[in-house]
Amino acid sequence: MEAKPKKKGQFSVPVDNYDLLTAKASQLRALLILISGPGYENFTELSPEDQDRILWLATELSNEVHTLLK
Repeated sequence: MEAKPKKKGQFSVPVDNYDLLTAKASQLRALLILISGPGYENFTELSPEDQDRILWLATELSNEVHTLLK
């Protein structure tokens, strides 16, 4: 079963994926809040390795969101 779009320009997501999609999108949003804006200074003070790991995590989360939207 798929959720049906209500307005032009919206898309549908399989109902089975909706909870996982919203969880992953929320995790990604929270992570990006921590490394941008006021959190950017703290992010830049981390070691390059930790910065890479955080950006890798953001990439993985965005890939999962993208996959769930297909």
